[in-house]
Amino acid sequence: VYLQYLLLLNVVDACRIIAFAGHEPISGRRLLLETENSLPELAYDRPFLPALEHSSNWNAQQCGMRNAHENRDGWGVGWYPTDSEFSFPLRFRTMESIVSDVNSTSPTFYDILDGNHEISLINEAKETSGLFEHSQGFLENSVSVGSCGTETKQTPKLPLESRVVFGHVRKATSNINDENAHPFVFNHLLFMHNGMLADFELYQDILLRRLRPAVRGMLQGGVDSEHAGALFCNNLEGFPKRRDYSMAEMRGAMRTMIAELRALSAEASLHQCHKIHHSIISEINETSIPSGKMKSWSPSSMNFAVSDGQGIIVTRFRSKDDEDPPSLYYKLGVESYVSNKDKEDTSSVNNNNNHKRSFSVDGLVVASEPLEESGPDLSKWRLLGKDKMISYHPNEGVKIECLSHQCTSDTPADVDLFTTDC
Repeated sequence: VYLQYLLLLNVVDACRIIAFAGHEPISGRRLLLETENSLPELAYDRPFLPALEHSSNWNAQQCGMRNAHENRDGWGVGWYPTDSEFSFPLRFRTMESIVSDVNSTSPTFYDILDGNHEISLINEAKETSGLFEHSQGFLENSVSVGSCGTETKQTPKLPLESRVVFGHVRKATSNINDENAHPFVFNHLLFMHNGMLADFELYQDILLRRLRPAVRGMLQGGVDSEHAGALFCNNLEGFPKRRDYSMAEMRGAMRTMIAELRALSAEASLHQCHKIHHSIISEINETSIPSGKMKSWSPSSMNFAVSDGQGIIVTRFRSKDDEDPPSLYYKLGVESYVSNKDKEDTSSVNNNNNHKRSFSVDGLVVASEPLEESGPDLSKWRLLGKDKMISYHPNEGVKIECLSHQCTSDTPADVDLFTTDC
């Protein structure tokens, strides 16, 4: 039993993500496909992880566990129509791999980028007699709630272009099905996760009881990532009826969500440890257990991304002081993804301290790995430090801030001529 518990602490908790937000719409094809590290490449190719070895917490075994080579357990893309300031997202997701066994890209992915495939259009959640009423499911006291409003299908017939684009390839820790594929939609919000919430199954019911009925009813699957998104929404006052949240409010909701998840996980892990300890004691002598070997807490990886169609917030967080989260890189300025635009390169902004900073840029790209691998293009990328949050909004630029006292400095992706191999 003890050995089984230790194995639970070493589960691979990796996916791969690409996210963008900017002043101008960008081509989904150019962002997600026509780069050296495209979304399909992230599903099967060996991870490209420059600068990662410069971390004081570097550990090759942990690096491999948090930055998986294979991410074939589903994929999804989410974006917003460009014809409305406050619009609801479009989304496609599936449990199928984005690449075949011979690593050829799914034809569906090409069709999504070119506007030739049916996708989900999410409409606004509607309030009836003080209760949020939808088509999906019933909760206690006959309160009818649903996914995030009515979900209809349509074929855009236009190439994917948007001011906000999310892409995700999944490495599943449980339940491979369409409902557990990312990104998730909560009313007008897109949400996705790269990581794993330790001991989630031990505190899932407690988390559900914290959610307001209107938020709880939006859950469609059973995976930890979607529940984290629901907890984030639960921290937004007035959600889902209200939609006009400031970036400060959304960053606050993200910080609160991470703090809640840490507390829930630590409490559940400690409780489980005590149960296992007593189970072992009942079967063997206490002297058979090596002193100090029983672990009382399982750390989680919390690389989250959320958008309201205008701004974006992304975190890189690991709830253990001396361990790194999955990799996450960012690039300021999006000139290489916007056609016929002469964009200013702002990626060389000094970022060597851990205080809050803000920059005026035309967009932000965040990805599990740099989308370009060599030369001047790689020099525009930086590895986001441990326990950091980066956000962007057209009206306030980019902000980077610490989420714990263990946060570390960001590192230029081209700090070395060689790249780390996990």
